[in-house]
Amino acid sequence: SDMTAMPYIDALIRVVHLFNPATPMIPRSCIQTDTYKGYRILGGSNYYFLSRAMTHDASIYPDPHKFMPECHLALRRESSVKDPQDFTFVFGMR
Repeated sequence: SDMTAMPYIDALIRVVHLFNPATPMIPRSCIQTDTYKGYRILGGSNYYFLSRAMTHDASIYPDPHKFMPECHLALRRESSVKDPQDFTFVFGMR
């Protein structure tokens, strides 16, 4: 509840997650054979989400190697900058 009164601190926390995700590699398993964008993924396969690579993708974040909490202040104004916490902590069923 206090975070709404501290927008810069909230933005600072988001940019820290961007630079150093809590989980740089997130392991998952496919429970049944599936096809995704033309790729066949066999049931029982293990795969990893590389969240560190995703948080440094220049097509998602402008200047991903520059420390700019200000760009995350725009999240409150519905900007095109994605919240790094959305995929740092949320990847399917657990």
